[in-house]
Amino acid sequence: VKTTGHSLGAAIDGIAMMDLHSAGWKIEESYNFGMPRTGNEKFAAAFNKLFSSKFYRVTHHRDPVVQVPPDALIVNWHFTHVEPEVFYKGKVADGFNQCTEARDKQCSAQYWDIAIDLLNLGDHLDYMGIASSFFDCKKGAEDGEVGEVPMMLMV
Repeated sequence: VKTTGHSLGAAIDGIAMMDLHSAGWKIEESYNFGMPRTGNEKFAAAFNKLFSSKFYRVTHHRDPVVQVPPDALIVNWHFTHVEPEVFYKGKVADGFNQCTEARDKQCSAQYWDIAIDLLNLGDHLDYMGIASSFFDCKKGAEDGEVGEVPMMLMV
């Protein structure tokens, strides 16, 4: 099974991967985009042990969704990221950083200020040069610009 998800769908996909694995399904690979922190440290450790060689958490610049729930805001919320992270600071052609630690400042952890990051919602709605908001999809369909996209199990 190949899986993917964006935003809340990425978080659900991470949980579904654990469930599918425990039910005997073989996860071949998964790419998640704009995934929020999904579980606690025990969840992340178990997930990373099972899937780190076939899972990629893709993040884009100052996407605010990847910073929630906060890992430290007034109190420790006990949420942490699963890894590895593939971080694009700009366009795909400009390259990426890959990080294996949740708080690596070479990736999205360099942007930790939710209030400022919220001003960059556009980074959450554009992954790999593909606009993912409802409004962009509708515009593309009206303009006849929507091409065929290979589909995986999309949550």
